[in-house]
Amino acid sequence: MMELIIEEFGEMNLYIQYSEKAEGLSYEGVLRNLNMYLFTHEFNGPEKKAIGVANRLLQQFPEIIQVEVCCNRQMEDAIIKCRVKKKWEKIYLSMTSFLEGGEERLNRVIDTFYECENCRVTAVSNFVTAEIVGEAQNRICGCVEIETLQALEEIRELISDVEREEAVEMEILLYEDKIIDGGSIRIPPFKLHQQREVLEGLNQIAPYAIHPVYGKTITELLQQDNKGSGCSGCSGCAMKQK
Repeated sequence: MMELIIEEFGEMNLYIQYSEKAEGLSYEGVLRNLNMYLFTHEFNGPEKKAIGVANRLLQQFPEIIQVEVCCNRQMEDAIIKCRVKKKWEKIYLSMTSFLEGGEERLNRVIDTFYECENCRVTAVSNFVTAEIVGEAQNRICGCVEIETLQALEEIRELISDVEREEAVEMEILLYEDKIIDGGSIRIPPFKLHQQREVLEGLNQIAPYAIHPVYGKTITELLQQDNKGSGCSGCSGCAMKQK
């Protein structure tokens, strides 16, 4: 990675890392973009301002990999300092809906992420019919890969809103290489390695993603599950583990 350093930009210092494959960022172009952004936006405190600036740069310049913003602001008799480091973070989600009208609902879910300025959809699996044990109706499910600038709680709020509006079920399967176990949330889900329909969808878009608990790729987990079920692993039939 290469680095562009912009010191003393108003109350901020900026440290911008960008891809070596890029031709390079225009110092003047970055300044013009930020000046326009700051002129047209108001912020409630230095941290909100730093987050806004970092997000703006990542949204506007695809070659930027990571932004660090150091912001100092004089407030009465004290100097408030904050440091914000941001990058696009990769998240994999599962989506499940009842079969009737399910494909339309899942497509609307994906559109929601396309329309979110702090998210970008980078891959979508095929939709497959899943036989849910104990339920009278079959369901349709799929997986989506997104990159986001939102914090985990913001993503969870967005997912909750979508679930209520579209009558779907969603779950965060992988969040970078993080392991999170905090009461109401567990990433990766405890039984991800046993959910074949989910693994099959995830394998289409992220076969080499690593399960951070087991240290195996999604393909390896799917092959392991197939062996345990007596399946040949060819994915050519509708055999389900009961």
